[in-house]
Amino acid sequence: MASAGNRPGPTAHFILLTLNRRTVRFGGTNGTVAVQEGFLGLSTRQLRTCGRQISISPAFSSSRSTQFGGPAGPWTVSDYGDPNIQGTSGVAFDLYRFPTIKKGDQFGKANWPVVINFPTASGGHCPPGYMQ
Repeated sequence: MASAGNRPGPTAHFILLTLNRRTVRFGGTNGTVAVQEGFLGLSTRQLRTCGRQISISPAFSSSRSTQFGGPAGPWTVSDYGDPNIQGTSGVAFDLYRFPTIKKGDQFGKANWPVVINFPTASGGHCPPGYMQ
């Protein structure tokens, strides 16, 4: 298992959105995230194969997401995010699921330092600013 940093990398953007997404694996189940195309340099096929083996953990307590009923983390990869995720510079995730749209809106957008772990055999590489 490679790690995109035992120390957290730059902050990642977390956004709750409700638009349709193209499914990579199992599509937006609780405790998963949508990612940008090319995340870790992986193809769609590679994400389908190893999405559940990639973990994204907040570098500190995830109480901000749980405060609004969201999942605590670590989170695995489920699918590709919508255009808002795709268009965000840096690393961005759409965090699944909150109990209501209102709770998700209260969570809003957040920037957190994260640790990303992924299988070495996946062929992935660390995002810019992260260290192995």
